[in-house]
Amino acid sequence: TSLYTDPVKFTQTSTKPVSYKSIFEKATELVRSFSKGFQARTGSKLPQNVLGTYNGIRNFAAIKGVNDVSTFLHEVAGHAIDASIITDWIGGGVPDYNNLPIDVLSALNQTTQDWYPVDIQDPVTSVKEGLSIFFQNYLTGEPVNKKVLSWYNSTFSKNNPDVYKALEDLKGLVFDYRNQTPEANIDTNVVVQKPVKPTIK
Repeated sequence: TSLYTDPVKFTQTSTKPVSYKSIFEKATELVRSFSKGFQARTGSKLPQNVLGTYNGIRNFAAIKGVNDVSTFLHEVAGHAIDASIITDWIGGGVPDYNNLPIDVLSALNQTTQDWYPVDIQDPVTSVKEGLSIFFQNYLTGEPVNKKVLSWYNSTFSKNNPDVYKALEDLKGLVFDYRNQTPEANIDTNVVVQKPVKPTIK
């Protein structure tokens, strides 16, 4: 049995126009609802092999592509939510994941091993990236670890009902975006990175 869910099959038959900018705005609005002062910038100058980065000290996300939906969600809906809600590493603190069940921690480490482009030895960093990969893949309809998904739909949703609802609304917007016909897509050069060893921090 696979550790991961199947990817969502998008029909690309919807004529409802959805822009990548509307996704960015909704994701940023979500983070600002619980993290005042959060900022995100696209079109940032980053090292060659880095698509995006999140700075917990500055509470700031930088994304290289101007229309890279998946990397934006990795940094904004992933790291920023982790930094403020799942743990507390805003301002340069060190994440403490002792509140997560052991089987979820193991599943997050497995996620990082399976999806991250380089090997990560540090266990805290591995969990941190596993969480962001989960949110990135979940919101874009790509495979997610089933144990992490179960934790998200039970414990996370119970502890953070407003954020959970906002994330589900955001996922619906992303799905509408990916289901558009080529004619309806008002952003013809849109980018949705495939989550196969994405080069992200």
